[in-house]
Amino acid sequence: MISARRTHNRRRWPLGIAVVILAAVGGVLVVIRRPQSPTVVSAPVVERRPPGVILPVAGPPDAGLPPAEGLVRFHFDFESGEAPRELRAGEVMATPPNSPSSYCAMGSPKVSLATSGLLFFTETTALRFDYWLGADSRRLLVQVFDEANQESYERVLPRPAREGWTRVELLLSELQPKAGQPAMTPGDRITLVSIVGGKVRGTPLCVDNLHAVEVR
Repeated sequence: MISARRTHNRRRWPLGIAVVILAAVGGVLVVIRRPQSPTVVSAPVVERRPPGVILPVAGPPDAGLPPAEGLVRFHFDFESGEAPRELRAGEVMATPPNSPSSYCAMGSPKVSLATSGLLFFTETTALRFDYWLGADSRRLLVQVFDEANQESYERVLPRPAREGWTRVELLLSELQPKAGQPAMTPGDRITLVSIVGGKVRGTPLCVDNLHAVEVR
């Protein structure tokens, strides 16, 4: 499953509010706590988070429990203007004119981020990201490195949109190994995610809002 769409709107997270009332009764300090209703956590639509946020999930998914739909495995946002330590290829630069955000990861020909301890293979985990390609680019490639198999797995998007921000969603299970190599298996640690598309000595590739999320 691959889906791509133009993106503009970004969302921010609401803050919870806790109320504690202190009262003095008969010279004794009494703490009165308002009863709270059970917390309901809904599966968020991941659009935009505060600058520089990375949200890891500790450890691989439990083998006996399916991942919750909408669970975010990690999220890279470059709005702080500073390169995260996980950035292995590319640099954080100002976005192209008329972009909905101020900064992005930019590379020629690729942007790579280390995800060791942040991402593990499941059949329902998808990568989502926004990309911007120049008119001189002809394809977009998504690649991950599987630590257990010591192999790269990839998928090519042969006719990507150009000169405008577009969102891609791609299941990890859609990434293919080289001929004769084993497929990824649940629990495999993914240590590197790369987006390849910029031209060497040409227009660079721009990537923003890279995250992994459970989709079903």
